[in-house]
Amino acid sequence: MGRHKASTVVMGEIIGPHGIGGEVKVDSHLVGNIELIEGMELCLLFPDGARVVKHVVGLRETAKGPLLRIEGVTDRTEAEKLRGCKIELDADLFPPTDEGEYYWRDLIGLEVFSKAGDRIGRVVRLVERGEQDLLIVDIDGREAMIPFVEPIVVTVDVAAGRLVIDPPEGLLELAGT
Repeated sequence: MGRHKASTVVMGEIIGPHGIGGEVKVDSHLVGNIELIEGMELCLLFPDGARVVKHVVGLRETAKGPLLRIEGVTDRTEAEKLRGCKIELDADLFPPTDEGEYYWRDLIGLEVFSKAGDRIGRVVRLVERGEQDLLIVDIDGREAMIPFVEPIVVTVDVAAGRLVIDPPEGLLELAGT
C-alpha cells in the first residue's frame, strides 16, 4: 500500500543549478530553518504536474540562499532539469508555532486588507531583510513591499486567510518603483 501524506506544504522552488556537481539553488520559505530538511524526503512538483519523491543528501547555506544536493542529481544537466520544481514537504516536520509566530508558507496567499476593510491585494512572497522581513503584496499587478512589523501589520488571521495592515502614508504608492 502506498503512503499518503495527510498534510503537505510547499517550502520553496528550485530556481536553477549551481556549479557543475548537481547542487540546486532554492528560493525557500524556510529562512532560518532550512536545516530542518537535511536528510529528509521531499516531493518535487514539476511544472508539468509530475511528482517525484527524493531525499535531500546535502545542504549548505550561502549568502545568496540555500543550496541543496538531491538524491540522484550528480551534474549540472540533471540539476537544470529541476528548474521550476516546487518542493513539497510533510507538514509534520515543522514544530508548531507560538502565538504571534508564523511560517512564511502560512502567510503566502493571504488577502491583505486595510484597517477600514478595503481589500489591498494578496501576499505573493516574503523577503528576509536583516531584522525585518518584507511581505511582497500584489496590488493589481504591481508589487508593494510591506514591512512585516507592528504597528504596520495589525492582524494576521491565517485561518480566515486575512492580513490587516495600517501602512504609513505613501507606502503603498511606492509599489512597482
